[in-house]
Amino acid sequence: MQLAELPSKRREDSRRRGELSRSRRCRILAEYYTYIMPYKKESGAQGRKRRKIETEQQAKLAGSLHRFLLQADGLKLEHCYGQGYDNAATMAGHISGVQKRILDMNPKAMFVPCNNHSLNLAGMHAVGVGTKSVTFFGTVEKVYAFFSSSTHRWDILKKHVPIRVKRSCNTRWSSKHEAVCVLAEHTEKIIDALEALRDGPEETSETRGDAGSLLVCIMTYVFFSFLHFWNPVLTEVNDTQIYLQQEGLALDQCVQKLKALALFCHEKRDSLVSKATEKALQVCKTYCIPTERRVGRRKKMDGENSCDAGLTLIQETSREQLDAIDQLQAEIKKRTTQINTLHQRFAFLQIQTLLDTGKDDFIKKQIQHTCAQYTELNAPSMLTEITRLRHHIILYKEVNPDEQVANWSALDLLRWVYKWKLQESLTNFVVTLRIFLTITVSTASCERSFSKLKLIKTYQRSTMSQERLSNLAILSIERDFNVDLNSVVEKFALIKSRRI
Repeated sequence: MQLAELPSKRREDSRRRGELSRSRRCRILAEYYTYIMPYKKESGAQGRKRRKIETEQQAKLAGSLHRFLLQADGLKLEHCYGQGYDNAATMAGHISGVQKRILDMNPKAMFVPCNNHSLNLAGMHAVGVGTKSVTFFGTVEKVYAFFSSSTHRWDILKKHVPIRVKRSCNTRWSSKHEAVCVLAEHTEKIIDALEALRDGPEETSETRGDAGSLLVCIMTYVFFSFLHFWNPVLTEVNDTQIYLQQEGLALDQCVQKLKALALFCHEKRDSLVSKATEKALQVCKTYCIPTERRVGRRKKMDGENSCDAGLTLIQETSREQLDAIDQLQAEIKKRTTQINTLHQRFAFLQIQTLLDTGKDDFIKKQIQHTCAQYTELNAPSMLTEITRLRHHIILYKEVNPDEQVANWSALDLLRWVYKWKLQESLTNFVVTLRIFLTITVSTASCERSFSKLKLIKTYQRSTMSQERLSNLAILSIERDFNVDLNSVVEKFALIKSRRI
């Protein structure tokens, strides 16, 4: 499939270059090369050749991005203070990835992987811990596939359920939350709809058979237990992902939200499993679903008890749920290591730390480390500026006692500095704050632009020109941009007017 031409692939005038933001066009360039690199498992000489080609393409991508920054927008790579991509090896590889190659050109361009994408990967690894969890989400997807494959089935579902079922997608975990939430809230009504399709004499044999098979998968203790286990977990994960996609989100706010999610997994670990077991047992009692199974006894060795020979269905399900929540917590901790490291490097910018005179030694040490990384900063001057900033904030608190200064974020502090026009007297401190706030938190907004291409260029629009595709993509991506329709109509009329 042919994609829209890249800004670096063709010469565009200044009007066209201004239509897309610089960050988004850089992202389009990077993602373009990522997309055209197919993956194929090969071994031996072919595998070595393939890895060599990928390395050359990664080098080509880094060089193209460098040239694009310099030529298209007149930017300098030494002024780049942050990189943000997804977790694909082509972009995020720590040996030969694009971020590593750009980091070699400019050590200041610190790389932070997209936290939304990292959270998706953490959830996927948590689901893949056990077969029962994988089977559960497969059944959830089958429910959507069964009803959506026929308008008649969908009408039967609408008679029983006030809202429609959702599909489950691995790349967008908010869809898993929506799908599981509908099933958890309307379990009885969905079961009634399936029973109506299974027992309906006017239904086809295929519909009745599929409905019966789906009911067999749903009417089990394992399904109801995982349904009530994943529902609260996915609710918290979805809330975190929505928060991370906000505009203007700073690094410190992102770190606090991810720590809150990890704390939820730690504190609610046992209660989530116990509540899911309790609710599943109640549902099984209502529908007379057996919760016991025949446990095969193996030959006992010396010193073994009879209880060591096998686990009951409830015990095995609970153990797999504990493994899933532990894996989710471990993946969150593992995939947030880099962002936590950067947060600790700039920890002295937190308002609580700046106002605490007992942490002067810590602030001095952090400033020296930061100034060693960023040579444009001066450590003695910044120490003097921080003392000056404390005096300003103390006086401000006396005049405004109701202001919650201790709750300010780094962005709030920078806005306050500019509001009171203190940036000239706090030069180094302001530059450090701007570097900290420049570090990328999420690339979800950039990823949406590629999702739009799939919706815009369908098989019915296969003959669409590159210019029209680019224009439609801009209209779809920048839909929140306010346009005066009257002025557009007037300009269009003037252009199309004919002489009589």
